[in-house]
Amino acid sequence: MLTVLDPVTRRGRELCEALTEALPDQAHTYFHTSGTDEHLLAEVAGQARLVRPLDDLDELARCTALILTAPPAPAIAARLAAWLDSQPTLLVVDYSLPPVLPAGQAAAFGMLREPRPGARRLQALDPALSGPSVVLDALTHLGLISTHLTLLTPAADAGDEAVEELAGQAVARLSGAR
Repeated sequence: MLTVLDPVTRRGRELCEALTEALPDQAHTYFHTSGTDEHLLAEVAGQARLVRPLDDLDELARCTALILTAPPAPAIAARLAAWLDSQPTLLVVDYSLPPVLPAGQAAAFGMLREPRPGARRLQALDPALSGPSVVLDALTHLGLISTHLTLLTPAADAGDEAVEELAGQAVARLSGAR
């Protein structure tokens, strides 16, 4: 059983769509770690899916692989970290920004980087880093002496607070405030 945490986030929605296309016969379960007790709905491959709150970590015991798509609420984060430490054989893929798994405890993978064979904890490289690495790799044969690369990342990657702050800044700009 493949379990996805927080499929209602932007990264979670993208991942669930890709998983449904790549693994159409794979059973999936969905939980959210927002800290609220409400059940949520997520659209996956054109179908509504129920996303339950992750109240009891024992509900994860049936999963063979766990994918993290967003940092959990603080009340859940510590419990989840302790539970993951007690499950060393569980395959965990950290696709969240910022990463949930502690630094150095996961094998990084990305555009041009394959994870270590047999690794049970995997961490996706930040797309803001892995994407430009492909561009720079493609430019290496040109013998450039120097280059300038500007990276722009979506505000949504920094969470809801960042999106609200950006919206506030946009309103201030449009109203003439500096």
